[in-house]
Amino acid sequence: MYVEPKFRGRGSGKALLIALIERAIRECEGLEQIHLTVVSNNNSAKRLYVSLGFEVYGVEPHALKFDEQYFDEDLMILKIANLKT
Repeated sequence: MYVEPKFRGRGSGKALLIALIERAIRECEGLEQIHLTVVSNNNSAKRLYVSLGFEVYGVEPHALKFDEQYFDEDLMILKIANLKT
């Protein structure tokens, strides 16, 4: 997920994710969980995902390489049952 800097802080990323999660629950019968990955040092994105109920369950070391620099990724999960209770 990427929000252009001039549009950040307005809730558009959160609104988009909420709409996506609601649609997935509505249209994917039996959906139990949603997974995502996020670069481990992307704290603003991780805060957003945690605010929606995602939890880190692991880390993939050196998941990405850009300009000869490696980046780890946090593996995150949203358990749908937690949203319905």
